[in-house]
Amino acid sequence: MHKRTLPYGPTCNLDAAIRVFPFALMTLAKLMSFAYPGLMHNLQRGAQVAFISLLWGVTFLDKGSNPTGIAGKLGGISHDRLQRLRNDSFLTATVVMLELLQQALELMTTTPHCQTMLILDDVLIPKPYAKLIQGAYWDHDHALKIPCFGIRVVVLLWSNGTFAVPVAFLVWHKRLDPMPSFAPRRYRSKNELARILVYWVHRKGLRFCVLTFDAWYAKEENLLLFNRLGIVWVTALAPNRWLRLPLETPRKNPRGKPTIYEKLKCDQLAAQYPRREHYSNYPALDLRAKLFGVGLTTKVRNLKLVIVKDYLRSRSFAEEAAIAKAISKRKAKPKKRDPNKYLLTNSLDATVAWVILCYKRRYQIEWAFREAKQHLALGACSARTFHAVTQHISFSFLGLVNLQQFHASLPCEVREDLTLGECRRQLQQLYQVRIGKAVSLVNLSQQCESVDIVLDHVLSNTELSAKSDKPLADVEVYKALSYLDLSMAA
Repeated sequence: MHKRTLPYGPTCNLDAAIRVFPFALMTLAKLMSFAYPGLMHNLQRGAQVAFISLLWGVTFLDKGSNPTGIAGKLGGISHDRLQRLRNDSFLTATVVMLELLQQALELMTTTPHCQTMLILDDVLIPKPYAKLIQGAYWDHDHALKIPCFGIRVVVLLWSNGTFAVPVAFLVWHKRLDPMPSFAPRRYRSKNELARILVYWVHRKGLRFCVLTFDAWYAKEENLLLFNRLGIVWVTALAPNRWLRLPLETPRKNPRGKPTIYEKLKCDQLAAQYPRREHYSNYPALDLRAKLFGVGLTTKVRNLKLVIVKDYLRSRSFAEEAAIAKAISKRKAKPKKRDPNKYLLTNSLDATVAWVILCYKRRYQIEWAFREAKQHLALGACSARTFHAVTQHISFSFLGLVNLQQFHASLPCEVREDLTLGECRRQLQQLYQVRIGKAVSLVNLSQQCESVDIVLDHVLSNTELSAKSDKPLADVEVYKALSYLDLSMAA
């Protein structure tokens, strides 16, 4: 009688023996448990898993960052479970932004005051094919230079030179009669929303060295509020903005009455000093500038105006234009612009170099908008309700802060060679393979061998050489896990 040498079933269950996890998902869960314990504590166990999964999809998925796409990628969670998370009262946009504000307050205590700043700006999230989404209206897209249907968001961003943390935002609603049920009862302009945001974060105890914003928010009402709160601010002015230039000796105005100031526009004042020799040279900034003492109105006085000569031809403007070009995908028609830059501040002790550097650092918020749109699915929300839309925006900002923490926790020699987008890409390609008690970190990207070959090498305990030249993608250096020790956990 022939004896059977092999059993009917397999000798071992490989599916149960080998477990593969996205490394970014586990690292994100560790970060959220250490850095945001209050946010995780308010959620139930099942809601915590759904929240981490949804945040992972927003942060690390290039396509399909909605609940259906995330459920399809992970496979162990249903899209209904993720969809119900949008109605969770413990996970609203207000709750998430309060956690980011608390993060900024903790960083504020460990950062020198002179390095901190608050940046005010707005961004349009294009939604050209979503006519039924709540909070979206027709508006002008300054990046694409065309009218566009989208969501206009006014954002406050706190920065210490290393981390850029969005601490508050409000959605602008178009004036309608009557106003929609999801909008405030009374119409508020973007300048009113800006005043609400700055006053709110100031009342919460957030302190900063300087507040910077562009010419749109240089309104008299805004400047009066900032002066009353004792905030030092730096802003840009439009070339046609009227100024009050003090006179050395009083003279009569066109009405025949004596006056002690002269009213000029910014470009008219710059035209009085046309030659480059009239401006002081700043070699470190590659700029020439001149300082004036001016006023705007009878209530806003004792200000400093800095005219930067030929700013559009400088190296600083080339860096800003590169950011704007990365955001915009449409070639705009050439437009004649004033080559000079007009900067205004209420700090009478400020130097010209300090004013210029503060305004140059304002472009951190433009960088944050670019990263959020390109890598963090800021404009990929498929929900229609206003509650879900604002929650998705807050998740994008939370993912931006998390990516910065991942990037900052790397060694200096690794961090200098990786941008934030490249760091995200490398984390996407890393998977943790667990075989019993043995754990290996492998790269399953197209730059390496196929998945079957990778797992075959892992099973046979042989070395596998990676084809990628990025440090995080080198599978031989599986000790890269120690590189991602989170600074907040430490």
